[in-house]
Amino acid sequence: MKNLKIIIPVLSTLLMQACQQEVSYKQVRDEVITVHDKLMADDEKLMSNKMKLDTLATPAYLLTVKTEKPETDTAALHHEVDKLRTELTLAGNRMSEWMQKFEPEQDGRSNAEAVAYFEGEKQKVIKLDSLYRSLLQQSGTYLKTFNLKADTAMKGHHHMKM
Repeated sequence: MKNLKIIIPVLSTLLMQACQQEVSYKQVRDEVITVHDKLMADDEKLMSNKMKLDTLATPAYLLTVKTEKPETDTAALHHEVDKLRTELTLAGNRMSEWMQKFEPEQDGRSNAEAVAYFEGEKQKVIKLDSLYRSLLQQSGTYLKTFNLKADTAMKGHHHMKM
């Protein structure tokens, strides 16, 4: 019974302190920004893979493939490349849309409201991160089947011309 008299007040005090230590919205916002920053680096990789796929889709490259491997169904190849390019483009668009809607400043909201907002945004950006990782893996694996090097992709690519 004596132990109970000591344990109950200690537990009550600990519970009250835990309830008072509310998570700061700034901490959750920083977590969102950290995932965002990683995504921005991955976005460069995504665009690089897309440019390589753009090269694969050119008539000149398809002709080279057909010449080197006459059994290759270049129409099917073009279809696969277009599908991957579209998925990469859509992922990049989703990232841009998220960034445009993201509100880093939460003036006028309580800490709890701001935490809830940033927790929701964290879930969105984590889903984008998962999508990016999946598409980077898929496109990277696909590009390896063609032994396509970055410098090969850039030679015939015209997006960089001014």
